[in-house]
Amino acid sequence: MNRVEKFKELRMRRRRSFLCVVLFVFIILGGFATVDYSLNSIMNNEKKIRMISFTRLKDSCINIAIMNMNMKIDLKIFDKSLNKLKKLLQ
Repeated sequence: MNRVEKFKELRMRRRRSFLCVVLFVFIILGGFATVDYSLNSIMNNEKKIRMISFTRLKDSCINIAIMNMNMKIDLKIFDKSLNKLKKLLQ
């Protein structure tokens, strides 16, 4: 096996490996989408794919839902930090 054939085979292996990783990611994302769709249809009677959703609860609170697991984030802390940063920069 000469040098050219060796590098050609190495390129082909690299391309196959990359395509295998891309296919794996698509299969995993398709599985997540299927699970999320079925969970939303069973639990919420919604026929939607909502893996990640953002809803505003109050003026100072945001609800982030990732695969039907909710997190509430209070924005008052971010506002205070942003105001301090603005004062510091002026």
